Amino acid sequence: MKEERTRFWSSPQLDGLELLWGQFRKHRYRPHVHEGYVLGVVTEGVEKYRCRREDHYVGPGDIIIINPDSLHDGEAGAEGGWRYRVMYPREPALGRIGAQLGLRESEPPRFSMNVIRDPALARGLVSLHRLLEGPACRFQVQDLWTRTIERLVRLHADRPPPEPDRKMERGAVARVRDYLAGNLARGVTLDEAAAVAGLSPCYLQRVFKQQTGLSPHAFLTCMRVRRAKRLLSLGQPIAEVAAAAGFVDQAHLTKRFKTVFGFTPGQYRRALSQDRTRPGPNR
Repeated sequence: MKEERTRFWSSPQLDGLELLWGQFRKHRYRPHVHEGYVLGVVTEGVEKYRCRREDHYVGPGDIIIINPDSLHDGEAGAEGGWRYRVMYPREPALGRIGAQLGLRESEPPRFSMNVIRDPALARGLVSLHRLLEGPACRFQVQDLWTRTIERLVRLHADRPPPEPDRKMERGAVARVRDYLAGNLARGVTLDEAAAVAGLSPCYLQRVFKQQTGLSPHAFLTCMRVRRAKRLLSLGQPIAEVAAAAGFVDQAHLTKRFKTVFGFTPGQYRRALSQDRTRPGPNR
């Protein structure tokens, strides 16, 4: 890392959540505090920071978690510096997730460990951070945010939430499946789906995956890809198909379509066209 670079932005999909991508070699943060949490993942190199009178060395895949108003600094912990992705959620944002899990919303979660080693959580945080770099489906953002923060709170908060009722909410999941299938072309939100189910967003995600093997957003994406394939088979233009199936744009459709089928919408259209123009057997 020869140069120092940063990018700072906020996400409208998550009520202005602030995010930072940084690459540092010589930069040193002076002791300071944040109004909300510091939640990040080091992706390369090592950062050293002091919090609660203790030095912490954070390497690739390690998670930084700092409570609001906790004094800390930061600098390179090894030659070459460090690169990381950070988000700064406010207390109400984590408080709402905690309340869905059975904690008091007036008492947002706290974390006594300043460094968390949880590969699955780290992957979720990095995926969410990357997703928020550009335009994305609001449902997808809410889905990944809720699942990721639920894991953080459930497994790593000082006061873990109680285990939820394990009964299978088959009727609620069935209602949500029907609702998603009937609203593919518009921007359904996770909160909207949870209202249809009569469950909290966190609990809906849990029981939905138990019963279907997919998160609500993954199920919605599968339904959208299936609709796109049907519309393509009818000869509709790819750009129109993307809009009709609820994708952000044609590029979004192409990416999701290929991950499911292994080929692009254009390749599918061309194959169908060749089949239709190929002469039949001689009679």
